[in-house]
Amino acid sequence: MEFQNIVLLVTILLVAVAVYFTLTLEEPQIEEPVVEEVDTAGVEELLFKGLEFGSNQKDYVYQYSEVSDGYVLTYTLTKSGNRTLVEIENPLVSKEVYFLENDTVLCTDYLGDEVCSSVLNEDELENYLESFNVKFFDESRISKDKANMKFLLNKGYVILEPEIKENTGCSKINYVLDFRNITLTEAAQFSMGSNSPKVFDYSMCINNNTGYVHQKTFNYSVDGIQHDYAFNLISFQSFAPEIELTKNISEGAVLALRHEREKSIILAKCFTEKQGGERDKCISTLALELERDDLCSFAGERKDRCLVSIVPLTKDDTICEKVVDPNFKDDCYIELGGALKNETYCNMIVDLEKIETCKGIATPSIQEEEETETDFEIDIDVFIDYVEEHGGIYEEENQTSSNESSSDNQTNQSTG
Repeated sequence: MEFQNIVLLVTILLVAVAVYFTLTLEEPQIEEPVVEEVDTAGVEELLFKGLEFGSNQKDYVYQYSEVSDGYVLTYTLTKSGNRTLVEIENPLVSKEVYFLENDTVLCTDYLGDEVCSSVLNEDELENYLESFNVKFFDESRISKDKANMKFLLNKGYVILEPEIKENTGCSKINYVLDFRNITLTEAAQFSMGSNSPKVFDYSMCINNNTGYVHQKTFNYSVDGIQHDYAFNLISFQSFAPEIELTKNISEGAVLALRHEREKSIILAKCFTEKQGGERDKCISTLALELERDDLCSFAGERKDRCLVSIVPLTKDDTICEKVVDPNFKDDCYIELGGALKNETYCNMIVDLEKIETCKGIATPSIQEEEETETDFEIDIDVFIDYVEEHGGIYEEENQTSSNESSSDNQTNQSTG
């Protein structure tokens, strides 16, 4: 009995001690991870300053370039009083559109022949001309762009990166537009379809003093293929000379525009819908068709063979100077010597074996001396097949089909 009393007393003491410690000791605190808030206020301020570029501008001259997947367009916009002038240059042509008080005049210089015509009542050109009009600064459009950006920021569809990188003349910011969680109603608001790209990586470089946007880029992917766009400011001045149309007005500008647009769309598709060797061949084929050696500079690894293929058609003795690869340069002088029947070009060849080949085709035969030059048309596809098989300057290539990644609409907008 005495032993049981002792055990009971010990038990009571242990319980009392436990209660004491429970009441007096603080519970251990579990520290939650501290999430640091990222300060993007400076980035957001620059972003909206960039969106305000052009606000309250009256008269100005504004020049910039746009590059879509390597396809380059250059615009010069002049606004003077009630008149505006748009000058456009793409790899194929230079054009001017005069928006006057009582007329709209299109001037196009395609294949070296400039012609200017009134297009005021040309209904088929209404959308085309409007695409240039909207490039001028507009206060309502600037306000709408700012409102849309505020909406996207509030919805979390715009993700700002906190870093501001100081470049020469401007401060660069980066941000992402992520529409993967956008609602159907919101998608309709921004004209987005079910197959539209959903993620865009943007950058913008803004002069913090003037507010001028010096550069803007974005890229996105479609079917695993990345597409890139870049805007580059060339110059901007907040005054402009008077716009005067001093060129003669005649017929033919609309017809010339149709021909030019057809080829410009083909060229733009070479850039936007093809990759690698397929792109290079697409461009060089058009260069050969148009006999435009300047287009060969866009043909990548096929540049030299593109130049050589044009020599027999143009007989231009300056083309071979542009060829870089020694083997292709020799082939170029062979083609030139044969086209002009002038073996002095054979002296420009380095490979001794090719010199003899050149002299063999550069020396006119008796029959050739008696023949007179006649007009003829060349089937471009047949010519390409022939020189690739027999010319000794082209490699055999297996054509592979590529998925088209850009709609005709997008291509039309990028051709200028």
